[in-house]
Amino acid sequence: MSNEAPPLRVIVPMKPIANGKRRLAAGVPDPTREALAAMMLHHVVGTVTAALGNGACWVIGGDAYVRRLAREAGGTWLDDHGADLNGTVLHGMLRAYEEGSAAALFLPADLPMATPDDIHAIVAASDGLTRPVGVEATNDGGTNALLIPAGLDVTPALGHRSYSRHRMAVERAGSRLTPAPAFGLVFDLDEPDDLAYAKANIPGFVAGLDHWEQRLLRDNDLVHPPPRWLAAEETTTP
Repeated sequence: MSNEAPPLRVIVPMKPIANGKRRLAAGVPDPTREALAAMMLHHVVGTVTAALGNGACWVIGGDAYVRRLAREAGGTWLDDHGADLNGTVLHGMLRAYEEGSAAALFLPADLPMATPDDIHAIVAASDGLTRPVGVEATNDGGTNALLIPAGLDVTPALGHRSYSRHRMAVERAGSRLTPAPAFGLVFDLDEPDDLAYAKANIPGFVAGLDHWEQRLLRDNDLVHPPPRWLAAEETTTP
């Protein structure tokens, strides 16, 4: 098996499953919210794997269950050394460049409509991984994909209305942010209205969510491991 870095390294930051999709917490039961986070992560990593091959996707952060899902879907899990979301993505991109990748691509873990064709569209728009490429989120002007070639001085500035910030940052670096026709990436699932849309419009979404709820129910001890002090106490108590 070759240890050579892939030309394009995909960076997917992730929280622990139990902490994911907190904006849904007020109106969505925790088991459904957690199943949704797990399902979408598995889908995004699997989509990247189908497009670029095993190991092309780095999932950064989360917990042991996130690591398990990342590996199951063909990705590689890395510990999170960033101070925040942007620090995590920047650290991953810099590591990708240091290891020899020609470009790094940020993707969020909440893209339930992503397809391998979307990844191919980003690569095609990059002109051989030499041009920065972005995909804007339709709901809030955020950034749902950001490809930055090695050597271009652009720091991730993710968040609300971040696409315009990235476009200006790329221009300051002397380049132009090329929009990719990756239509499966424009929708990210954050709010209750997004969940209702996904249930009504994405084929197989409802059945898939039910499957993941059942899976997380079976894996509950892995998703919600006991605190370390309690686990240690249980192993020492006669």
